[in-house]
Amino acid sequence: MTIRTEVESVIEDFAKSRGLKVAYEGCAFTPDNLPYLRVFFMNKAIRAPDLAVQTKTTIGMFQVDVCCLDKRGSAEVEELAQAVADLFPCADKQAFPTITIEGHPQIGRAMIEGNFRIIPVTVEYRQ
Repeated sequence: MTIRTEVESVIEDFAKSRGLKVAYEGCAFTPDNLPYLRVFFMNKAIRAPDLAVQTKTTIGMFQVDVCCLDKRGSAEVEELAQAVADLFPCADKQAFPTITIEGHPQIGRAMIEGNFRIIPVTVEYRQ
């Protein structure tokens, strides 16, 4: 299982349980007037902690944007953002067999994009 498939599987299960749609990188998606999640992977680097490059560690970040209609208050989007963050417990190898979540997910500040209030949830991982 790749990092992407492992993360997207968790997001997909969560979205189905909440009746949410998910927008993935490189896939056509047209938002309707319902809350949805937007997933994308960011900075990924390979580090070799020893000079002989005998071992390698992949570190990276992914982000899940929680998108809800604006002008309806912030409670819904904030609750969903916290629920997404809770999907990725720090250093729990039982939850994710191929990656380690490096720290507690960061819940960003709300942004307005068109008709949507969006809160980014950023997660750092190591493999």
